[in-house]
Amino acid sequence: MSEWSESSHGPILLSKWEIAKQQLDRALLVFLDERDYVCSITLGGAAEEIFGQFLKRQGRKTAKDKWVELCLKEGRFDDVPENRKAFTGMLNWHRNELKHHDGRDGDGPEEELAVDRGDAIDILQRAIDNYQALALPYSELILRFQVEIDQD
Repeated sequence: MSEWSESSHGPILLSKWEIAKQQLDRALLVFLDERDYVCSITLGGAAEEIFGQFLKRQGRKTAKDKWVELCLKEGRFDDVPENRKAFTGMLNWHRNELKHHDGRDGDGPEEELAVDRGDAIDILQRAIDNYQALALPYSELILRFQVEIDQD
């Protein structure tokens, strides 16, 4: 992994793996130590997406794909493209609302969004599941996260 120091002024060279891993680690850190669900959702969602793209390139399913298929199998929605797209949109809703401002529906600067622990857990768990599927080594932060949510 590339190192950064206070005296560095040039670009930092990172692989996509390193970027996603750094995003996941920071998302877990702010979730665990600061209870910052906004940053854990946006950073965790970014890591989920990058790890998910690596899985798709390998012809494998992402955690989100597996979740959609499970819900479909359980009959939670009919298997038509519009329903799959809507369900996937629902899974991404918090992440997208926190990182985009599209001006729809009176979406102004005073608009408030409810962000809770469960939303952060869902996205972080999907990022971790994608990470695991790529056979990457567990970090101390992932283990701490798993222990904490198992106690809920």
